[in-house]
Amino acid sequence: MVTRANARFYVEAEDVHGAVRSLRKVFGIASLSVADVCEADVESIKKLVTWISREYLQIGDSFAIDARRDGGSYGFTSMDLEREIGAAVLAANSDRGVKVNLSKPDRTIFIEVRSGRAYIFTSYVRCHAGLPLGSQGRVAAYVNDDRGLVSAWLMMKRGCKVSVCGDRDVSLLRKYDPHLKTFDPGDGFPEKTLGVVSGNSLEQLGEVDSGGLPVFMPTIGMNDRTICNLIAQIKADRMESLITGTDRMKAVALISGGIDSPVASYLMSEAGADVILLHMSNGDFGDPKDLEKVVMISKQLESYTRKEFPVYVADHGRNQRIIQDNCDPHYQCVMCKRTMHRVAKKFAQANGASGIVMGDSLGQVASQTLMNIRAEQSGLDFPIFRPLIGLDKLEIIDIAKRIGTYEISIIKTSGCAAVPIGPVTEAKVEKVQEMQGKIDLDGMVDACFDSIRRVYRYRMTYSGIESWIWMIPLELASSKRSWIVVSFMMSMTAFSILSHISSVVQRSFL
Repeated sequence: MVTRANARFYVEAEDVHGAVRSLRKVFGIASLSVADVCEADVESIKKLVTWISREYLQIGDSFAIDARRDGGSYGFTSMDLEREIGAAVLAANSDRGVKVNLSKPDRTIFIEVRSGRAYIFTSYVRCHAGLPLGSQGRVAAYVNDDRGLVSAWLMMKRGCKVSVCGDRDVSLLRKYDPHLKTFDPGDGFPEKTLGVVSGNSLEQLGEVDSGGLPVFMPTIGMNDRTICNLIAQIKADRMESLITGTDRMKAVALISGGIDSPVASYLMSEAGADVILLHMSNGDFGDPKDLEKVVMISKQLESYTRKEFPVYVADHGRNQRIIQDNCDPHYQCVMCKRTMHRVAKKFAQANGASGIVMGDSLGQVASQTLMNIRAEQSGLDFPIFRPLIGLDKLEIIDIAKRIGTYEISIIKTSGCAAVPIGPVTEAKVEKVQEMQGKIDLDGMVDACFDSIRRVYRYRMTYSGIESWIWMIPLELASSKRSWIVVSFMMSMTAFSILSHISSVVQRSFL
């Protein structure tokens, strides 16, 4: 059922997932939100929001309440509602270290009070926006290739009813206009046609048979990569993945804290996957700041995408040592990646994930040649997704800057001390199998898998100084849960920090 009130349309549907899929194809909708509904009184709102907050807020998160209301008589203002509901959420989550941050919260809970009902939601699903289909009249489009398809779609997005002709399959366009019509140029343009659409590029400029009508070339300023991205956008219902409870693919992303792997994780998330971040800690061969960077990156990705990127860490330093002591030094990176793949596979299978995400860009570093990738992956029998494989470094950097991970990724660390001088670039599968026979790879993978722990962010204030603490839970033999500090963002006296954390942890988590 669809109703309208003021500047909002309300859709009630049993199949929420299907409703969102359909609504995202309606031009003119800028965004939508999946909301829980209650009566428009403070107690009802408070009860529903506090229940939602226990699922939505994570340990250490900051939050804000964003309340709006129409002009009805409710006995409270928007600010009254924000204050009272915010206090209730803070009290309901007092055991989780959450706090209020009105200027830059990690998470926001939205409340809209309209026409006697309160709508509670936690995210906006971005839609294609544009103008309602048909509101700008009819155009005829030549659709012979991807550029023609994108050109027709862009004109539909701007409110045009489009008739098409050409060799390109237009089933994608029918998702947005089930009544899409075709025409035969030999019979002339359809009645009431106001313009002609062509997918010409600068390299393909030529005469367009327009019958004297205006010719529109929406893709004239676009390169082929932009066209490919728009085709992917037309094909995919990417934003529907923000709905909680839908069936979505999971993927485990191996993340290092460098530039590439955060971008790969972001792209897979945007493509519709739930991404779990797995950091392989190099122990004595690495830098403790690497994990700190990874947690900062996860926080930035969550802020940018409004999706969760849980972080896990595994002890990979022992594996590096075994490889260094038993294998050809030139094959250190290849054997390292081979081991990481297998740990990630086991972790993915344990978490119901369908594949592994890597930040590989072909030929960028020694371990990312075709022959090395083949040797590293041989015998794995598990999908590896490499969304950056066809991008160059500058393109990857551009994306990293756009999503806000670049400045974190370039923070200086000591790098991996296990990287050899002269790493192999044309690894042989036979040589890899020979070296694998010198180590207990299965045992290494099992031990590394058993070491995996989740990293939690915890925000604390001590003597007026606010800090982020990264915590890893360790399961003890007594089955109780203990917590250790991995690193922290501001310098304090260690004893004071640990004393404060100890009292909070014993109260809240054990």
